Amino acid sequence: NKYGFISSPEIMSLEDGFMGLIWGSPKGSVPHISHMDSLQFSPDSGIVSLLGSLGPDKVTMDYVFGESGLWKVEIAYTIDLHDLDNQIADFHRLENVISEIYGTPVSTQQTESGPGLTTKDASGVNYSKAFYISSWIEIPSRIELVLYSLVQNEINEFPIINDMTSHLKLIYYNSLVLRVDHFYRK
Repeated sequence: NKYGFISSPEIMSLEDGFMGLIWGSPKGSVPHISHMDSLQFSPDSGIVSLLGSLGPDKVTMDYVFGESGLWKVEIAYTIDLHDLDNQIADFHRLENVISEIYGTPVSTQQTESGPGLTTKDASGVNYSKAFYISSWIEIPSRIELVLYSLVQNEINEFPIINDMTSHLKLIYYNSLVLRVDHFYRK
Protein backbone atom coordinates (compact mmCIF):
# COMPACT_ATOMS: atom_id res chain seq x y z
CA ASN A 1 0.00 0.00 0.00
CA LYS A 2 1.07 3.63 -0.31
CA TYR A 3 2.21 3.93 3.34
CA GLY A 4 4.58 0.97 3.18
CA PHE A 5 2.85 -1.05 5.89
CA ILE A 6 2.68 -4.82 5.79
CA SER A 7 -0.13 -6.39 7.79
CA SER A 8 1.97 -9.17 9.32
CA PRO A 9 5.63 -8.34 10.13
CA GLU A 10 6.25 -11.96 11.13
CA ILE A 11 5.85 -13.20 7.53
CA MET A 12 7.83 -10.47 5.78
CA SER A 13 11.00 -11.52 3.95
CA LEU A 14 14.11 -9.35 3.77
CA GLU A 15 13.49 -9.07 0.05
CA ASP A 16 10.37 -7.02 0.85
CA GLY A 17 11.40 -5.08 3.95
CA PHE A 18 11.98 -5.49 7.65
CA MET A 19 9.54 -6.14 10.53
CA GLY A 20 6.56 -4.18 9.35
CA LEU A 21 7.87 -1.79 6.69
CA ILE A 22 8.67 -2.25 3.02
CA TRP A 23 12.13 -1.13 1.83
CA GLY A 24 11.71 2.34 0.35
CA SER A 25 8.75 3.26 2.59
CA PRO A 26 8.50 7.05 2.89
CA LYS A 27 10.15 9.00 5.72
CA GLY A 28 7.87 9.10 8.74
CA SER A 29 6.35 5.65 8.20
CA VAL A 30 5.94 3.94 11.55
CA PRO A 31 6.17 0.16 11.90
CA HIS A 32 3.66 -1.55 14.17
CA ILE A 33 5.52 -4.12 16.25
CA SER A 34 3.67 -5.46 19.27
CA HIS A 35 6.70 -6.25 21.47
CA MET A 36 8.12 -2.71 21.35
CA ASP A 37 7.28 -0.56 24.38
CA SER A 38 7.75 2.98 23.07
CA LEU A 39 8.34 5.04 19.97
CA GLN A 40 10.47 8.13 19.33
CA PHE A 41 10.19 10.09 16.10
CA SER A 42 11.44 13.46 14.96
CA PRO A 43 10.10 14.38 11.50
CA ASP A 44 13.33 16.10 10.41
CA SER A 45 15.70 13.35 11.59
CA GLY A 46 14.75 10.57 9.20
CA ILE A 47 14.88 8.03 12.04
CA VAL A 48 12.04 6.25 13.83
CA SER A 49 13.24 4.62 17.08
CA LEU A 50 11.39 1.82 18.83
CA LEU A 51 12.38 0.63 22.30
CA GLY A 52 11.47 -2.75 23.70
CA SER A 53 12.49 -6.40 23.71
CA LEU A 54 13.56 -8.93 21.12
CA GLY A 55 13.48 -12.28 22.84
CA PRO A 56 15.52 -11.99 26.05
CA ASP A 57 17.23 -8.76 24.97
CA LYS A 58 16.40 -5.10 25.56
CA VAL A 59 16.91 -3.19 22.32
CA THR A 60 16.53 0.10 20.51
CA MET A 61 15.44 -0.45 16.92
CA ASP A 62 16.14 2.48 14.57
CA TYR A 63 14.39 2.59 11.19
CA VAL A 64 16.55 4.88 9.02
CA PHE A 65 15.11 6.74 6.01
CA GLY A 66 16.96 8.40 3.14
CA GLU A 67 15.79 10.28 0.05
CA SER A 68 14.37 7.04 -1.38
CA GLY A 69 12.72 5.91 1.84
CA LEU A 70 13.55 3.18 4.35
CA TRP A 71 16.97 1.72 3.61
CA LYS A 72 18.32 0.50 6.98
CA VAL A 73 17.22 -0.90 10.32
CA GLU A 74 19.78 -0.78 13.12
CA ILE A 75 19.15 -2.73 16.31
CA ALA A 76 21.27 -1.70 19.33
CA TYR A 77 21.36 -4.27 22.13
CA THR A 78 21.65 -3.35 25.80
CA ILE A 79 24.84 -5.00 27.05
CA ASP A 80 26.93 -5.06 30.22
CA LEU A 81 29.37 -2.22 29.51
CA HIS A 82 31.96 -3.52 31.99
CA ASP A 83 32.16 -7.21 31.04
CA LEU A 84 33.91 -8.01 27.77
CA ASP A 85 33.39 -11.77 28.16
CA ASN A 86 29.60 -11.31 28.43
CA GLN A 87 29.64 -8.98 25.41
CA ILE A 88 31.49 -11.58 23.32
CA ALA A 89 29.10 -14.31 24.54
CA ASP A 90 26.13 -12.12 23.50
CA PHE A 91 27.71 -11.61 20.07
CA HIS A 92 28.14 -15.37 19.57
CA ARG A 93 24.61 -16.10 20.82
CA LEU A 94 23.13 -13.64 18.31
CA GLU A 95 25.44 -14.87 15.55
CA ASN A 96 24.16 -18.43 16.11
CA VAL A 97 20.51 -17.30 16.00
CA ILE A 98 21.06 -15.36 12.76
CA SER A 99 23.01 -18.27 11.26
CA GLU A 100 20.09 -20.60 11.96
CA ILE A 101 17.93 -18.34 9.77
CA TYR A 102 20.34 -17.14 7.03
CA GLY A 103 23.08 -19.78 7.08
CA THR A 104 26.79 -19.40 7.72
CA PRO A 105 28.10 -15.82 7.56
CA VAL A 106 29.75 -14.87 4.26
CA SER A 107 32.48 -13.12 6.22
CA THR A 108 33.64 -12.76 9.81
CA GLN A 109 36.36 -10.84 11.58
CA GLN A 110 37.37 -11.11 15.24
CA THR A 111 40.06 -9.03 16.94
CA GLU A 112 40.76 -8.86 20.67
CA SER A 113 43.43 -7.33 22.87
CA GLY A 114 43.70 -6.98 26.59
CA PRO A 115 45.95 -6.33 29.58
CA GLY A 116 49.60 -7.00 28.98
CA LEU A 117 49.36 -6.54 25.22
CA THR A 118 49.23 -3.02 23.79
CA THR A 119 46.42 -1.55 25.86
CA LYS A 120 48.19 -0.17 28.93
CA ASP A 121 48.34 3.61 28.91
CA ALA A 122 50.89 5.85 30.67
CA SER A 123 48.76 6.06 33.83
CA GLY A 124 48.86 2.29 34.32
CA VAL A 125 45.18 1.79 33.50
CA ASN A 126 44.47 -1.42 31.60
CA TYR A 127 41.87 -1.79 28.87
CA SER A 128 40.49 -4.74 26.99
CA LYS A 129 39.02 -4.25 23.56
CA ALA A 130 37.30 -6.33 20.95
CA PHE A 131 35.99 -5.87 17.44
CA TYR A 132 33.79 -8.64 16.03
CA ILE A 133 31.78 -8.52 12.83
CA SER A 134 29.84 -11.16 10.90
CA SER A 135 28.02 -10.53 7.61
CA TRP A 136 25.27 -12.29 5.72
CA ILE A 137 23.69 -11.60 2.32
CA GLU A 138 20.00 -12.14 1.70
CA ILE A 139 19.59 -10.43 -1.68
CA PRO A 140 18.85 -7.52 -1.95
CA SER A 141 19.64 -7.06 1.75
CA ARG A 142 22.78 -7.34 3.83
CA ILE A 143 23.00 -8.17 7.50
CA GLU A 144 25.87 -7.07 9.74
CA LEU A 145 26.32 -8.08 13.37
CA VAL A 146 28.93 -5.82 15.00
CA LEU A 147 30.50 -5.75 18.45
CA TYR A 148 32.84 -2.88 19.21
CA SER A 149 34.03 -2.88 22.80
CA LEU A 150 36.44 -0.95 24.97
CA VAL A 151 36.34 -1.93 28.63
CA GLN A 152 38.44 -0.53 31.45
CA ASN A 153 39.77 -3.38 33.58
CA GLU A 154 39.78 -3.07 37.36
CA ILE A 155 36.89 -0.59 37.50
CA ASN A 156 36.80 1.42 40.69
CA GLU A 157 34.59 4.27 41.87
CA PHE A 158 36.51 6.66 39.58
CA PRO A 159 36.53 5.11 36.12
CA ILE A 160 38.65 6.82 33.47
CA ILE A 161 36.02 6.14 30.80
CA ASN A 162 32.46 7.00 31.77
CA ASP A 163 30.83 7.02 28.35
CA MET A 164 29.27 4.10 26.57
CA THR A 165 32.28 2.68 24.74
CA SER A 166 30.83 -0.71 23.86
CA HIS A 167 28.19 -1.35 21.24
CA LEU A 168 26.50 -4.50 19.98
CA LYS A 169 24.45 -3.80 16.86
CA LEU A 170 22.57 -5.84 14.32
CA ILE A 171 22.14 -3.93 11.06
CA TYR A 172 19.84 -4.84 8.19
CA TYR A 173 20.08 -2.73 5.06
CA ASN A 174 18.88 -2.80 1.49
CA SER A 175 21.73 -2.03 -0.87
CA LEU A 176 19.36 -1.29 -3.78
CA VAL A 177 17.61 1.56 -1.91
CA LEU A 178 21.03 2.80 -0.76
CA ARG A 179 22.29 2.87 -4.38
CA VAL A 180 19.25 4.88 -5.50
CA ASP A 181 19.92 7.44 -2.73
CA HIS A 182 23.59 7.63 -3.74
CA PHE A 183 22.63 8.10 -7.42
CA TYR A 184 20.27 11.00 -6.63
CA ARG A 185 22.91 12.81 -4.55
CA LYS A 186 25.28 13.10 -7.52
